[in-house]
Amino acid sequence: MKQNKISIRKLILLAAASLSGICAVSAEEPAEGQWKTAYVKRGFCGAFQDGWLKGSGSVIRSRTPMPFDGTRVKVEVSGCHDTVVELENLFLVRGADDNGKITGPKYPILFDGKAAVSFTTGTKKWSDEAEIPIRKGTWYVQDSYFSQKMPYAYDVDIGTCDVKGSDDKEVLSGQTKGSRVGILARIDVFTTDKRPTIVCYGDSITHGFSSTPNSGQRYPDQLAKLLDRPVLNMGVNGDMVQWAGGAPRLISSLKGVDTVVFLMGINDIVTGTVKQLSDYTAKVKPVIENLKKQNLKVYIGTLPPAGGFKKFDDNPEHDKLRQEINKWIRTSSGADKVIDFDMALFDPATPTKMKSEYQSDWIHPNDSGYRKMAEIAAFVISGSSEKKK
Repeated sequence: MKQNKISIRKLILLAAASLSGICAVSAEEPAEGQWKTAYVKRGFCGAFQDGWLKGSGSVIRSRTPMPFDGTRVKVEVSGCHDTVVELENLFLVRGADDNGKITGPKYPILFDGKAAVSFTTGTKKWSDEAEIPIRKGTWYVQDSYFSQKMPYAYDVDIGTCDVKGSDDKEVLSGQTKGSRVGILARIDVFTTDKRPTIVCYGDSITHGFSSTPNSGQRYPDQLAKLLDRPVLNMGVNGDMVQWAGGAPRLISSLKGVDTVVFLMGINDIVTGTVKQLSDYTAKVKPVIENLKKQNLKVYIGTLPPAGGFKKFDDNPEHDKLRQEINKWIRTSSGADKVIDFDMALFDPATPTKMKSEYQSDWIHPNDSGYRKMAEIAAFVISGSSEKKK
């Protein structure tokens, strides 16, 4: 009997050792995952180009929160100026304060094993893969150094770009803040996060003009919180439907996207590039059709009121055209669903205007207005504006 007890004990120990060995092997194996786009910015090098930064060199730091956890990173840089841009170093940094001072670890981004890379107009270059721990909700910083003056390029997050025309790499004392600088076009992250991503595509309203800087108050930011889903902000200040034709091709290149929210047109009305309804539909309808061909869910937003904004009020036909466009959006756009931003923001007492508590300059919402936009978008996309638990 004693010998049997010893034998049983040996079997138990052997079984335990075998199981622990199996567990150890499993722990070393990489978890299943996929590459997903965590950050993207569209280049804008047209009439709004602001020139060159001062000084012989430039340091640029722009911040963005990451929408999901990950373990590896690839970065795309892009130029859109008729000059060769010499990037000396690029780092991804976990954390920097409001003055641009780095507060977290710096991870170097290399290109073909080298820190420096050069590119020119229309050139895009992907970095090597980098082992970087990415944490959902944590702000990461693009920390880039240039050996020459740096041209304004990408429409980066409002108020989050710290710039200094020197090689001061510690604290950007005396820095300026800009909204059209930088060369980082996209960040892809290897992640186990399976939530599908939403793209918000539009102009300065989507971009978040007049929202509180670095506070996550833009409507795509607030939409991400309400739905607990990754949301990519592809808004560009001053954008118009006449330039929207490339949207389907650009969006199709992104990883993990299944939904698009399209909102654009108020700049076209103000500038006169859209003079009648057919001018708008001729540009927007093909965009919607081509997005749907990619099996994407397509939502289109009505144009919010802009009464009270001087350039909009200068022509009494502007609001009439906006109403015609909104009628077409509500009835004939061909999108999967309509998000009625107009109805969410307008003042019943003066329908041509936003409610005063929602506006910042009568054409852009404030933080509360962007919150209202996010709520109506969340309601339409998911059927509920409640944040998922």
